[in-house]
Amino acid sequence: MIILILINTGIFFLLALLHMYWAMGGKKYLDDAIPVELTGEVVMSPSRITTFFVALLLLLFAIITIGNIGFLDIEINRKYIHYTTLFVGITFIIRVIGDFKFVGITKRVKGTKFAVKDDQVYIPLCLMLGAFNIIIALYGNTKF
Repeated sequence: MIILILINTGIFFLLALLHMYWAMGGKKYLDDAIPVELTGEVVMSPSRITTFFVALLLLLFAIITIGNIGFLDIEINRKYIHYTTLFVGITFIIRVIGDFKFVGITKRVKGTKFAVKDDQVYIPLCLMLGAFNIIIALYGNTKF
């Protein structure tokens, strides 16, 4: 169980760093991360503040996930850590399902640069993060 916790925590932390980089004006990989119409028109254009908020949320997910090893037990009852870990897992499974248009397995817009990355990277990554967090929440009672 500790391996799953460390894997998910590490990924959430790296994703938080990537979003922080974008929030500070970085451009690398940004075109791959934003859905577009088949015409090439950008579907959404998140602001730096929104991107910074996503970075903080991902950092919070990392803290919640690592909290399953017990280092937050003094501050927060472990059952709340398990509930929030389960919530994070379900959130990522919902992301895998998608919005029925641009993201996830239900997307209708296919063939764009984002859609290809979504199929090859984002959906499998979200499925792994979601499944691992659900497993951690349901079966993890790990302490160092």
